[in-house]
Amino acid sequence: MGIHQGEARLFRSFMYGEDINAASRLMALTRIFPPNASRAFVSETVRDKVTGLDWEARLRLVEAPPDKTRGMRVYELLFVNST
Repeated sequence: MGIHQGEARLFRSFMYGEDINAASRLMALTRIFPPNASRAFVSETVRDKVTGLDWEARLRLVEAPPDKTRGMRVYELLFVNST
């Protein structure tokens, strides 16, 4: 899962824009890293929105290949075990 926040443009049934591309790059990372059924990647934009909240402690910076992220800093959302 990839989570990003930004603007999207819509033309008929086609969505496009840099923020759509950023979300797509986050989704592509799920195929690069070792499989994990509970893996979610978050953009730096989303991380900035949760700064100061409990969610911030659940984000860990990921060393992602620069050619896959185009300079975007990526964070992994760490899931809390509920047992």
